[in-house]
Amino acid sequence: MRSRYVAYARKKLSYLRKTLARESLADYDHAAVKAWAEKAEFKNLSILSTDGGGPSDKSGTVEFVATFIQNGETLEHHEASKFKKNEKGEWKFVSGESHTHKEGEPHTHHHRKP
Repeated sequence: MRSRYVAYARKKLSYLRKTLARESLADYDHAAVKAWAEKAEFKNLSILSTDGGGPSDKSGTVEFVATFIQNGETLEHHEASKFKKNEKGEWKFVSGESHTHKEGEPHTHHHRKP
């Protein structure tokens, strides 16, 4: 997960595609990913929670907040991402539920389990 954040920050778009699960490739929009990565200046990644994703797990979920600046405004991208391990033991991004808001802005939508 952290490596995908670094790839966005460094605009290493081929890595983002390479780390997608097979079933997620059809939904990958290279133009949209490129546009966001080029417009955003990534500042920080905070991991809020994890579920699974350990060495013996086959899947896992990571909840995080990525802080970035876009068009002069500091924003927070809050996401719960699902990953799975492929047959080679590599972690692949499956899907994510997300929203973006102004930095520090209170919000009531959370991904964490009750």
